[in-house]
Amino acid sequence: MDLENLRERVVIIIMIGFALFIVLTMIAMILYPGGTYNDSSTTGYIFWENYFSDTGRTVSHSGKPNTISSLLFTIAFVTMGISFIIFCILITHHFAENRVTKWLSIIGSILGIIGGIFFIGIAFTPVDLLRNEHLFFVEYSANIGFGAVIMYIICIVLNKSYPRKYLLVYVVFTLIIVLYIATWYVGPDHTTREGLIIQVTMQKIVLYSMIVCFLIQSYGIWKLEKSNTS
Repeated sequence: MDLENLRERVVIIIMIGFALFIVLTMIAMILYPGGTYNDSSTTGYIFWENYFSDTGRTVSHSGKPNTISSLLFTIAFVTMGISFIIFCILITHHFAENRVTKWLSIIGSILGIIGGIFFIGIAFTPVDLLRNEHLFFVEYSANIGFGAVIMYIICIVLNKSYPRKYLLVYVVFTLIIVLYIATWYVGPDHTTREGLIIQVTMQKIVLYSMIVCFLIQSYGIWKLEKSNTS
């Protein structure tokens, strides 16, 4: 098997990994026993009031064991982190024809790989056991991932042969992540119900937007690899 065919198959695995994140987190939500940050008496997972991290707790806010949901959360974030790391390794190949874009993509991919490692860190730091470590990984995975996306945007702008529709996808995601980071730092306090809903909603939007963004970008790479092998 030549290198182009190998890359093509690896990209398919990456897309499966990103898609699995959506499936596994949804199942984890269904199996979550109940309780929110502000109300331990609620039953089940409330999409607009429970964080992703709630499904990763070893014990739910309601006080019930959360073993299965927590396991699915861990698998989902590890899978997503690994997929993101592999994506960042592969993407540099498509910007190698120009010295500037080559090095910018390498910088972006280094940031992306660190971000992917931080996503895996989220998986192994349950918020009810390792709150400070968990919040550290959550905060900096977003910030570092943002840096990687900016590098890739610049690379596409400078690379005239790269399809422009993928630039638009990155730009839309960048606007979403800027809004999320702003909400994280200066948004309403999640100790109020209204603040909790805003924080939780933004978290859902940014994470699922990220998955969709990189599914589309991975598909773009797959098409480029396929055209190279045709």
